[in-house]
Amino acid sequence: MLEIAGHKGLVGLGLALVCCLSAAAADLAQEAQPSDAAQSQQPAPADIIAEISREMAKMARLDPAADIACDIKGSARYLSDEPLDRPQQLLFDKVLTGQGIFLEPGEPLIITLEFPTRHRIQCIQLLYAGQWQDPGVPEVAIAAIGKAGTATEVGRLPAISQQPAREPFIQQVNFADDTESAGQEWRRLSLAIPQLPTGLGLVEMRVIGYDAGLRRIAGTAHQIAQQPENISPGMLSQIAASLRARRLRGDKQASQTKAVARLSALISRLSGISVELSVPKALDSDQSVAAQLNIHNESQHILEQAVVRLRLPPGWRAAPARLVIEQLPGGESILLPVTVYPAAGSDRELSAYLYGAYNGQPLFVLAVISTDGSGEQTP
Repeated sequence: MLEIAGHKGLVGLGLALVCCLSAAAADLAQEAQPSDAAQSQQPAPADIIAEISREMAKMARLDPAADIACDIKGSARYLSDEPLDRPQQLLFDKVLTGQGIFLEPGEPLIITLEFPTRHRIQCIQLLYAGQWQDPGVPEVAIAAIGKAGTATEVGRLPAISQQPAREPFIQQVNFADDTESAGQEWRRLSLAIPQLPTGLGLVEMRVIGYDAGLRRIAGTAHQIAQQPENISPGMLSQIAASLRARRLRGDKQASQTKAVARLSALISRLSGISVELSVPKALDSDQSVAAQLNIHNESQHILEQAVVRLRLPPGWRAAPARLVIEQLPGGESILLPVTVYPAAGSDRELSAYLYGAYNGQPLFVLAVISTDGSGEQTP
């Protein structure tokens, strides 16, 4: 079940809902149909959704170097040809020579992996190199760490007791990819290496997995793209809000921002609901700016229980930062004043979004930010 940006109504993302919304989607398609000339210049909704679905599937793949925050505890020596700022650079840099984590005799090593969201892990490898000494590499326990800090063992990397023919020496565990079990989706994992021979070092860690929640959203989008008659603002709003709520980093965050903006533009196109935040001048000082929210309803349906929220950079204020619209009938617009109070030396990015009820479905739309006559859609 999904909560749309804090809206009280919960709506599922299952196929049953897709089927139930078929009739409403058909009505909306006829009502919000653009002119023939405009339609010929715009990609079909199903094509846009299919492309976004593929992008989300790519975003869902685990990138260890970007998606894992790594913490290493223990009496260890970090050896590297180049100085390292963080142990993560050692574990996920794909370099197998000239570096390593070497334990002090008899000392354990604890490696904690933290993912931005719950991930389904398929495989973990530890790679060792250096001088082989008996008894070799011990068994390594893997535990899932809960919110309260409780540890539950979820697997073990088997010991390497006989010297392999070549380096690196690979210790590996595979997890069953049971997509029906949410119990195998983890935010934090802990690996405990009891000890290593003095001359043997850990040179690399490899983790294979994916963001199961994001992959499910991508699968829902793919199903909708295969059934254009089921495309509706409500279903797209659920996908957009779910995607926007994912915690992504680096290049994935940029792809996320672009995908949410594309979905929002399609929602506005199909529903006839649009939001614009007009800022008369650049927010480049500490002085307050009188801005204006313009909400347009170009459809035949009433927009109800709508809330517009401003997302402000740290240190900024807005009055009000949350605006409520009880009803906006079809064919009408509303202008709402809002005062923005920037803070010096902080991020200048400002954004806003609307969520509400529309034709019996949830609605999520990003605001187009317009400054000095230019508009840009931001999540």
